[in-house]
Amino acid sequence: MTDKPKRPRLLSSELDFEEITDPSNPGTAKSAPLRDWANDAEDQASSQRPQPALFKSAARYGSDERKSAKEKNSGRDNFTMYAAVIALLGFIVIFGTIVYTKQIKSDELTPSYLTLPQNVVTVDDQTIRMVVTIQVSNADGGWLASHKQALSDLFPIVMTTIDANDLSTEEGMERAREKLRTELNTRLQTDKIQAVLVDELLTRTH
Repeated sequence: MTDKPKRPRLLSSELDFEEITDPSNPGTAKSAPLRDWANDAEDQASSQRPQPALFKSAARYGSDERKSAKEKNSGRDNFTMYAAVIALLGFIVIFGTIVYTKQIKSDELTPSYLTLPQNVVTVDDQTIRMVVTIQVSNADGGWLASHKQALSDLFPIVMTTIDANDLSTEEGMERAREKLRTELNTRLQTDKIQAVLVDELLTRTH
């Protein structure tokens, strides 16, 4: 028998091919491109996927932004509260000043009074019994109190200077009150007495 010529054999180890595709097998021919496309898609997705460091940076930025906004809102609220407190204090000060000023003016305009004891004198055959109140300004209240006894002793003398006939008419009473005021100021050498008010009056003709 004649020996068949030996066919040369290629050692697979000596070939530098990564993959061998069989043209007769369509599945084998498509597997490599599919794997390459899958790998490319995976690489692209991996490259587009945010890294953990980016997530941390974004979270930190968001936290800082919220913190900054919160601080701004807190500062705005504090400013509003301080403004309200200052406005309230200003209102209280203004209101207190107005009340105090009005009170001072009211006190200055409020007269001081001193009622003298009842006095009885006889003028032109007429007996006059009279109770009067001395009026001075509020600032002269101390003077009035300190001259109470002098006014009480002096008033019966001053009563004798008026015209008894004036006591029967309103116009005459006005003249009599003015006469009493003028005489008291003159004898005490002052002008502090503003008015002499007649509280009680009784006259009798003999």
